[in-house]
Amino acid sequence: MRLAINIDHVATLRNARGENEPDPVQAALLCEEAGAEGIVCHLREDRRHIKDDDVRRLRSTINKKLDLEMAATEEIIGIAMNTKPELLPLFRNAVWN
Repeated sequence: MRLAINIDHVATLRNARGENEPDPVQAALLCEEAGAEGIVCHLREDRRHIKDDDVRRLRSTINKKLDLEMAATEEIIGIAMNTKPELLPLFRNAVWN
């Protein structure tokens, strides 16, 4: 069995605090050290979790597979094409009223 860890809520906590900590990239590295075989993040249109820079930093830092869950928009598809994650699930992000 292979384990991939989703780091979205590390970024959510950072964003809620309005600071640079905790760093989702550092969290991803800790997950790799603990044996995770992959890192999962979800780049949403509203950027409520992971931000564009996080995706770039993850790609250049982690050594395991990157699973970039994403909305199927032109902007985010462009980011994915530049990032080249190993896995790329597409989501239709719904707006909840």
